[in-house]
Amino acid sequence: MANLAKQPDTPSASPTSDEQGAQQAAGVDLAFEQALKSVDIGSGRFWVAYSGGLDSTVLLHLAARHRDRGWYGPLSAIHVNHNIDPEAADWATHCQQQAAQWQIPITCRVLGSGELEGGNLEQRARSARYRLISQVLSRGDLLATAHHRRDQAETLLLQLFRGGGVRGTAAMGRLSRRLGLSLIRPLLDVDPGALAAYARVHQLTWIEDPSNQQSVHDRNYLRLEIMPRLRQRWPGIDQVLARTARLHAQTSELVEELAALDWQTAMDTADPTSPQSGLGCQALADLSTARRSNLLRYWLTQQGYPLPSDRQLQALQQSLVFSRPDRSPVFSWGATEVYRHRGALFVRPLIKQNTESAVRSWSLNRRLQFETLGYELSASLATEGLRMRGSVEQPYSVGFRRGGETMRLRGHRRSLKKLLQEWRVPAVERPRLPLIFAEGELVAVPGHAVADSVRVHEGEGWRVQWQATARAADPVK
Repeated sequence: MANLAKQPDTPSASPTSDEQGAQQAAGVDLAFEQALKSVDIGSGRFWVAYSGGLDSTVLLHLAARHRDRGWYGPLSAIHVNHNIDPEAADWATHCQQQAAQWQIPITCRVLGSGELEGGNLEQRARSARYRLISQVLSRGDLLATAHHRRDQAETLLLQLFRGGGVRGTAAMGRLSRRLGLSLIRPLLDVDPGALAAYARVHQLTWIEDPSNQQSVHDRNYLRLEIMPRLRQRWPGIDQVLARTARLHAQTSELVEELAALDWQTAMDTADPTSPQSGLGCQALADLSTARRSNLLRYWLTQQGYPLPSDRQLQALQQSLVFSRPDRSPVFSWGATEVYRHRGALFVRPLIKQNTESAVRSWSLNRRLQFETLGYELSASLATEGLRMRGSVEQPYSVGFRRGGETMRLRGHRRSLKKLLQEWRVPAVERPRLPLIFAEGELVAVPGHAVADSVRVHEGEGWRVQWQATARAADPVK
């Protein structure tokens, strides 16, 4: 069974300690209220990320107590079973039972075995958790997490130890976004001791995860071994670090505002195959080194890609920004690459060799994924574009270049090779650009052209899209 903990009623407790605990619990209640009233939440569903631990149990109890105040929309809980601890299934059962007792709908998701293998377990578990949650929540929903003041302090120190810049050491915001999710942290200014007092006053039951007492993970090592010594020497260290993080957040906002202005100046759309705008190399070269690096980081972050190391970023600038105009270099790290095309930089998932050889069937109302390329083909209704073939279920065929393809456009049959040159499609992109056929005839190239025989000029057509599916986790805290 799950390791459950409940602070027992203590007959020996003094009136003073009882009064102090009640005051702390009231303070938690007030902090929750002020956090919810200080932001524009909207009317979407209010989800609580519920692990079953003390912090999230307090948060869920608070949300349940105040659900009729009109501060947020319908209340639900979501629990993710990371499939790490042998008793994780029991923990999920406890969360379901507790949510049922408080009459809160709960959704449980389980990570598949092996999903967290390799790399930093904490980071992989966090990314996987948010990925699963993002698949459940709808647009307009809000996810509440139980991060508190000590979490803020620990995050600042961990980022410093990892060499994080001002963005990395900035405070977790009360409101933020991650993987498309809107997040709120209503307990961010609360000390965990006050959360324990609240749980004691309201006689809550929660799960004690034994891994929290293991120092093998970075955060646990910091929490168990380092922070107690720092607090002994500097009792107010948590408040000091939290304040420092907030100051870094203000600096980060200024840095981002500058980057946004520079982005408007450097924005470029020289590659029509890229769904995002690029950065003009001359505009980049005209910036100081610091502003150029700042803009590149901002640009990558805004488009959902992981940041390169500082050394990699400098190498990227030397090999791409300052390369000869007649060259088309590519710089990659991890699963990301930046390439130069017609004097501008563009980013995309790392180009993979196109091993797709079979022609595949595709209906307009379905997404067609090419996992080896990290892209998918889809279509949406529009006033012009590709015509439906009899019914939306009647398929087209999708394949890739083999050479010799032609297409009839505006009354003339044209060579695909010449068309790709006119469209200025980078040479490296051409082998992986999908082609749409009907009865063996090339009828569409996504993002570029639709043949005369199937083109809808006015009326009900389908706009075809070819876009990346493999993106990095949203780096926003």
